[in-house]
Amino acid sequence: MQGSAISGTPTIVLGLRANRQLSAHAVRRSDLALHPVYERQAERLTAKARKYGITVPQQPTRYDEDSDDWYLSHVFGFWLPSRELEQRLRREIRDERRASYEEFLKRATLLFV
Repeated sequence: MQGSAISGTPTIVLGLRANRQLSAHAVRRSDLALHPVYERQAERLTAKARKYGITVPQQPTRYDEDSDDWYLSHVFGFWLPSRELEQRLRREIRDERRASYEEFLKRATLLFV
């Protein structure tokens, strides 16, 4: 293994570090490219939550506002839900769907008895 000119670190290790940095950069860039997709998914998720009567936290109205539930896409300028908000909304939608279906089964059972 040959040493590099940078503090005696082997070139293979430097190559691995550079590869990891490039991979992380590529992931961030591809993630940014998907922000419009995430926005459409967020719109559908919030619409579904509102359909079931679930309260969705309001998006900040100004770009300098801080929010735990939303984060700003600095590339496209729209607000995206945080991971915690998405998980909470999905869980509450699932619970409401389940309750609605159980209510339907209860009524259907009474109808056929």
